Amino acid sequence: MKDTIPFFYYDILARIIPGAMTLATLLSVRDKLPESWKILFVGSESWKAVVVPLVLGALSYVIGVIYEAIYHAPPVKQIEFRAGDRDFERAWRKFAGASPKNAKLLLQATAEQRNNFRFRLWEKLTLEGGRDQEMGLVFAHCHRFQAEYKMFLHLIYPSVLFAVIEVARGSIGRGAISLMIVPVLFYLAHRRDERRWDQVLSFADQLNMLTEAAATTGIDAPVASQAQSENK
Repeated sequence: MKDTIPFFYYDILARIIPGAMTLATLLSVRDKLPESWKILFVGSESWKAVVVPLVLGALSYVIGVIYEAIYHAPPVKQIEFRAGDRDFERAWRKFAGASPKNAKLLLQATAEQRNNFRFRLWEKLTLEGGRDQEMGLVFAHCHRFQAEYKMFLHLIYPSVLFAVIEVARGSIGRGAISLMIVPVLFYLAHRRDERRWDQVLSFADQLNMLTEAAATTGIDAPVASQAQSENK
């Protein structure tokens, strides 16, 4: 049970909450729904107390999964990939500044090596979290920040949808306000992503994962060469 909690927390924040917000936005125009759909939301039949929450919960989850799929589709993937790079760069600068022994680790790394390095760290943490109970707690802590990052990111979609609905209704002011929330959500999302990398780098340093991750991405060779030249 304890192993499923981090993933359940992720599902609630990253999928169900954005999906529920999307359904709430769509229900604001429920007067436009087909009559056959409206039967779910009117009346006091006892079966609805069980069926309706289950249906809405399942729909919320499905919508959240669709948002996850959009996250990996171009051009969203390219935008998020570059933004994720910046999150890691900011986290690395803070980490390297506080850790002189690791300051030069990524100094000569190519962009591709740096990307592989951060993905290798996350994969390593995920793998070890599934094998070891104590590492599972470390992974759960970092996974929480990833869930919060995805939640803010996925809330952008219902915000845009609400803006479209309000503009279509003639309420341009409310639509504009909803669109103004979008950059705020994007900013909050990537601050949580940066926080995730802060923790990943800190834990990886304490668990001696940095050298291994660097070696598997080919970063250790140029760093070693630089160290040798400086010693000369």
